[in-house]
Amino acid sequence: MVGAWPGGPVAPFSDPSWEIWTVGRLAASLPRVTKAFELHSEDVYASYKEALLASGAEIVYARDLPIVDWQIDYGGIANTIAAMMALAYEDLSITHVALHNAPHLGEPTNEQREGIAYWIGMLRGSGVRVDDQSGFFAWTKPYGGTDEN
Repeated sequence: MVGAWPGGPVAPFSDPSWEIWTVGRLAASLPRVTKAFELHSEDVYASYKEALLASGAEIVYARDLPIVDWQIDYGGIANTIAAMMALAYEDLSITHVALHNAPHLGEPTNEQREGIAYWIGMLRGSGVRVDDQSGFFAWTKPYGGTDEN
């Protein structure tokens, strides 16, 4: 999953064994995209709609996802990356998720960052390996532990 925040290691664009999921506005600017998620209204993405359609990615719109059901069942759908993570959570074939440039640093509220942290926990709790390439969501020490352990 590739977010719009700068920095961090480059996603594995040249490795076809990885699906590359991203937000709609980035689809045309990345070397390879499997799925582009566009959850905004058409008036919001009108300025990059042509590029999105030309990207060759499968486009996933809000109407394609059970976002209302997810909000009822899980909560925590505060942004597009969180919706991607919810879809990964429900797809039992997914065993590994890597987040690239998705920490939502600089958001005006913590809601979007907290939503991503929530979904990291949901995925990990269900047995999915989640790598946060930004390091933003890395635990600095284990529960009950100290810096030495």
